[in-house]
Amino acid sequence: MEIWMKDSIDFVKKSSLDLNNTNYKDMIYVFYDHFSNRNLAKFISFLFDKDEITLLFEIDDCITNKKYNLEEVEKILICLKENGFDKWAELD
Repeated sequence: MEIWMKDSIDFVKKSSLDLNNTNYKDMIYVFYDHFSNRNLAKFISFLFDKDEITLLFEIDDCITNKKYNLEEVEKILICLKENGFDKWAELD
């Protein structure tokens, strides 16, 4: 696994975000601008134990058809920003 991917996964896991109660489609929206689709699929697959290939096909559909919840996205962003999201985003 590439170092930047490991660091990104570690960042999310170390945050106070409860992945068990987080919709992976909301996370796709949060990280969409920070990864290529292939890397985003890999990232989400590690976090949520989902099939990477299936995710790769879901990403554009999720974004294009707005299959995310903006209220939940905002909560996720608040949590991630409290844990250094802006600093992490500068590194990507």
